[in-house]
Order: sequence, then C-alpha cells, then structure tokens
Amino acid sequence: MDDRAVAKNVLIRAKKSREKLDESICAFKEFLSGEAPNLPKYYLARNRLQEGQALLTEVLNDAKKLLGPLPDYVSENLKETRGKLLRESHVVLESRTIDALEKELLADEDVKSFMDSGKVVHYVREAGTYQTAGKRKIQNIKIRMIIDELGALAVEGRELQRRAGEKIMPK
Repeated sequence: MDDRAVAKNVLIRAKKSREKLDESICAFKEFLSGEAPNLPKYYLARNRLQEGQALLTEVLNDAKKLLGPLPDYVSENLKETRGKLLRESHVVLESRTIDALEKELLADEDVKSFMDSGKVVHYVREAGTYQTAGKRKIQNIKIRMIIDELGALAVEGRELQRRAGEKIMPK
C-alpha cells in the first residue's frame, strides 16, 4: 500500500477502532450491571474489544510507517512530498509551538471526535514537552494523542473483560 492510501486510512481506522472499543466498554458495563450473566452480551463485548484492538494495532503500524524516519538514502524531494501528503491528509499538524499546537488541535475535527477540549489541553501541556525529546517531531502529536486515547480505551476494555470473566466463572 502506498503512503497516500495509508495516510487516508489511518484516521478512518482510528475512528473505527474507537467505535468498536466504545461498543465493547458499553456492552461489558451492561453485562456487569445485570444480575444474571447474559453470555451473548459478553461474547459481543469480547468480540468488539478484539476488533477494536486489531484496528488499534493497524493504526499503530500505519503511524509507524508514515511518521517513522525515512532511510538516509531517500531524496529530499521524496521527503518533501511525504511531508506535504501528511499535511494534506491532516495526519500531522502545521504548528511548531505548544500554544499553536493547542489551538490547532482544539479546532481539529478528528481530535474532537476522540477527546474533549479539557483532555486536549491537558495532553498538550503534559505530553508536549516530552514529545520534542529525541528525534520525535512535535507535529506528530495528533496521531500520538489519538493512539494514546485508543490505548487507554483498550486497557479499560480489557479490565472490564477481566471483571466480566470473573462474573461468569466465580472463584
């Protein structure tokens, strides 16, 4: 798959992963709130969790492919083309400072579908400083934010799955 298709699909897959993980969490909570174990609800929740985690893995792999370092032998023209593609696909941001990033992220529709403005501000303030460490580029913070949010949802889903499993198979 070429970079153009990967760039187009990374945010789409992230949104689908979010949907599946949210469905899983809601279904597990519903399962846990019921008196009698509803096995179809458990299996639905478990399957949605697996689907969401699989999509998260794809998003992570795509992000590494898109945002990872290019080999040294790649021409400057190709680097510029790739950068332009990532900006046009709204995968990376234009801003270079923390304040400008915060403003750009708060206006970004993709980010709004993943987290509220309070979380965005907190993430940029807390994570923005270490995102500039090493060879990391601050413009890539959008994808890192989305992946971190999906990772937190996956952890919550796995914890609910563990609790639901205990309800099915009491000790």
